[in-house]
Amino acid sequence: MRVLRRIVSRFYVYILWFFLAFLAVGLLFSRLGDTDAAHKVTLFADVPAMEDAALAAKLEEEMPEGIRMIKVHPFSYAMFDSDNLLSADLYIIPASHVEDYAGSFRSLAGASFDAEGGYVRDGELWGVRVWDAARGEGIAADYIDYPDEDCWLFFNAGSGHIRSISGEGDDAAIAVARRLLAMRGESSTERGEDGMREPAQGLPEGFLLGMDVSSVLAEERSGVKYYDVDGNERDLFAILADNGINTIRVRVWNDPYDANGNGYGGGNCDAAAAAEIGRRAAEHGMGLLVDFHYSDFWADPGKQFAPKAWAGMTIGEKSEALFSFTRESLETILAAGARIRMVQLGNETNGALAGETSWPNILSLMAAGARAVRETCPEAQIAVHFTDPEKAGSYAFYAGKLDEYGLDYDVFASSYYPFWHGTLDNLAAVLSAVAERYGKQVMVVETSYAWTDEDSDFFANTVSAQSAVDRPWPYTVQGQAEAVRAVIDTVARRTTNGIGVVYWEGAWISVGTNSWEENREKWERDGSGWASSFAAEYDPEDAGRWYGGSAVDNQAFFDASGRALESLKVFSFARTGAAPET
Repeated sequence: MRVLRRIVSRFYVYILWFFLAFLAVGLLFSRLGDTDAAHKVTLFADVPAMEDAALAAKLEEEMPEGIRMIKVHPFSYAMFDSDNLLSADLYIIPASHVEDYAGSFRSLAGASFDAEGGYVRDGELWGVRVWDAARGEGIAADYIDYPDEDCWLFFNAGSGHIRSISGEGDDAAIAVARRLLAMRGESSTERGEDGMREPAQGLPEGFLLGMDVSSVLAEERSGVKYYDVDGNERDLFAILADNGINTIRVRVWNDPYDANGNGYGGGNCDAAAAAEIGRRAAEHGMGLLVDFHYSDFWADPGKQFAPKAWAGMTIGEKSEALFSFTRESLETILAAGARIRMVQLGNETNGALAGETSWPNILSLMAAGARAVRETCPEAQIAVHFTDPEKAGSYAFYAGKLDEYGLDYDVFASSYYPFWHGTLDNLAAVLSAVAERYGKQVMVVETSYAWTDEDSDFFANTVSAQSAVDRPWPYTVQGQAEAVRAVIDTVARRTTNGIGVVYWEGAWISVGTNSWEENREKWERDGSGWASSFAAEYDPEDAGRWYGGSAVDNQAFFDASGRALESLKVFSFARTGAAPET
C-alpha cells in the first residue's frame, strides 16, 4: 500500500519525464530525417492532376538537393481548405483563373508579360509561364492534365521569397521554380518543327481538315503562281494535300454575272467553277464541301439576297427553283469527277436565306435543298451554317428551329473568327450543347487568322494593326499557326461530336504588288478581287461602293509572292505530328 501511494505521489513527475524524453526523440529524428522548414515548399496546382501522389513523387525526384515539396494540392483543394490554399508558396494557375486568386499574389495592376514569358511588375518577376497551350508543352505533362490555355507559376505575395528567377540568394521556392522551368518540354511527347508540337494523341479518325480556296481559278487567271515552303512552283492542290488538308470547300453562287457576262468578282464562283475546283481536289485525293449561298453573290448575316432569277417568286416556286438548282449544280460537279463529302444549305443563315426572313420560309428552302442532296449524292452529309457563336442563346435558338420544323441535316456548322467570335471555351460549349441535345455532329466551317499587319495588294484588309478587334495571338507566322491549332484542338478534343475545321480562303493572296491600277485591271477582268464594279447592279450599297481586291491577303497561308508559309504545316502536325513531305 505504501508503494502504491509513492507511485501515485510521483505520477506527475513520471509524466513530465516521459514528455521530455518523447520531445527529445522527436527532435533527434527531425534533425536526422527532415529538411529545415525554410527549405520546404508547398505547391498549389489549379489543374487536374492525373494522380496527385504521383505528381508529388515526380516533383520530389526533381527537386534540388536540400529542398523538398511537402504538399501538392490538387485542383479541387480550394473547395475544402482555402486557408491552406492561400498559404502555399507557389501556384500553377490557368490564365483564366488568375483573377480568382489575385489576392494571393502581388497586385496585378501595372503588370505585363515580357518577351521571355515572364509576368513583370516594377522590374520584378512575379509569374512565369510553365504551360504553353499552343505548343502543348510545359512542366510534368505526364502527370498534370492541363486545360487548353496557358498556365502560369506565381509566388505567394506574403511568403517573403526573393522574387527573381536569376541572381544570388535564391530561397527554396525560387529554387523549385527554377527546376520547374527547367522541366518545361520534358514530357513524353515530341515537338515538331518550328515549335508546333503534336500531342500524344492524334486527331480522331476521319477528322476533316479543310481549306476554302474558292478564289483560286480567278487568282490563277490573274497570273498568281503557288510555291511550296522550299520555293518550288507546284499546283496549289498538291501543296495543300501534302500539308494535311483532306477537304476543299468551294462556294457556289447562282449567277454571279451581269447581262453582258461581266463577273461580279470574289472568284466568280458559279457551279462550273466549283466543278473544276472539285475535279482538281479529287485528283489529289481530297473531298469537296459544296457551300451553296443561294444568292448571286456574297451571302452572310447582313445580306441574303435572292438570286436575280428568283425575283417575284412565291415561297413554293422559290423552293422548287432551289431544289432544281441544287440538284443540277451537284450533277455538274459530280460529272467533273469531284468527290462530294458535304453540302451546305446556305451560308451564315442567321435568320435569313435567299431573301426570306421568316423561319417557315427559311426551313422550306432548306428542306428543298436537303431533298436534292439526298437524291443526287446520298453519301454526302448535309450541313447548316450559322455564325456569331458569342451571342448568348443564338445557337440554341437556331438548332431549336431546325428541330421544330424537322429539317433533315447531319452537321451544325459554325464560323469562328477569333477577332470577333468570343472565346474557344464558349465555342466548345455552344456547339457541344447542340450536339448533345439534338444528336448532331458539329464543326467550324470557317476560321482564319492574320500572319502580318501588312497589306500587299493596295486594298485594305479586314483586320490590321488599326482594327478594333480581339487579338489573342500575335500577327505572326507562329501566331497564325497557334491560332489555327487552338481551334482544331478545341473542336477535336473539347467539343462533343466535333468532326472538323475548315480554314477560309487560305490561298487568296495579292495578284500583284506593283500598283493599285495594275491590280484593279485584273480584279475587274478576272474576278480575283472580293468584288468588281459590275457587282453594283446586284449589291449597290456594299460592292457598289467598296469593290476592289483581296481583304484577306494577310490571312492566307502564302506570302505575296505565292510561297507557302511555315504555318501551313500546322494541319499536318495536328494530324500526325510529322513534317509533311514536300
